Amino acid sequence: MSVDRQKLIPHIVDIARRAGAEVMEVHRSKDLGETMKADRSPLTVADLRAHQLILQSLRALTPDIPVLSEEGASIPFEERSRWPRHWLVDPLDGTKEFVRGNGEFTCNIALIENHEPQLGVVGVPVTQTVYWGGPGLGASRKVGDAAANEIRVEPHAHTPLRVIGSKSHRGDSLDVIFARLGAHVFVPVGSALKFCLVAEGAADFYPRLGPTSEWDTAAAHAVVIGAGGAFGRTAPLQHEARPPESPFPGVRRRQQGLARALSIARRKPLLLILLALELFSILAALARRPGNGSAAKNSLPHRKLRVARHPKGALLEAL
Repeated sequence: MSVDRQKLIPHIVDIARRAGAEVMEVHRSKDLGETMKADRSPLTVADLRAHQLILQSLRALTPDIPVLSEEGASIPFEERSRWPRHWLVDPLDGTKEFVRGNGEFTCNIALIENHEPQLGVVGVPVTQTVYWGGPGLGASRKVGDAAANEIRVEPHAHTPLRVIGSKSHRGDSLDVIFARLGAHVFVPVGSALKFCLVAEGAADFYPRLGPTSEWDTAAAHAVVIGAGGAFGRTAPLQHEARPPESPFPGVRRRQQGLARALSIARRKPLLLILLALELFSILAALARRPGNGSAAKNSLPHRKLRVARHPKGALLEAL
């Protein structure tokens, strides 16, 4: 069964908008119904309402395509790994930011085919902005009822370098990078909005050294690629390619290390960053060796990284 991604776009954009409306209704009520999941991450009524709306809408739109959502992720790997395509959903990415009330949260919907994102839609409920894109589709942004605009990454880095990073998951490890970075401006932002800011040319570089989940990034991954950016490493980043317990998984529920370093800059100082990251990765790998109790069950072991070249600039490639 072939899928016409272009025809799907307006439908998925509409679903993301309606999910955002559900989220904003809870946001305005201040009655979040916050609880904690087993991994100690927050869960709110907004997560569940957006999940139900997206799940039901996708099943009605594409009944033959299964859905994997963060709030419904109990499907065994043996089953989902055989899916030729599926929807990968984070109904409310940035729940911590949602609870804090700062507006930096998103609704993410991605179409995965043969383990790679082919279409991504990222809705930003507070600003009524929706980003979408994918390989061969380009990338666009629509704000409210205004006409959609095409977006592209900046081909050259600004001076000072505009670095964007997590608001909730920044660790001391980033200070090692920043110390070698030279002139730069760091802007902390929550959720998949970080990737979208790179995709629209508002930021140059997003390093991620901590764990993340594939539903957090799959939709924005497609948007970045559609906008002409580079994501992660020179080899394609794959989803549901190997089981969580595999010693060398492609992508899984959780990812460690620099699986999420993103650069679209053509700038020599960036190579110094990459070398510093490689050194840090080696040290971190020693700290996370099996047996020290620090690696989660679904973690991707740290790997040595090397500097690679790419038409979009310098990249990191996991070995």
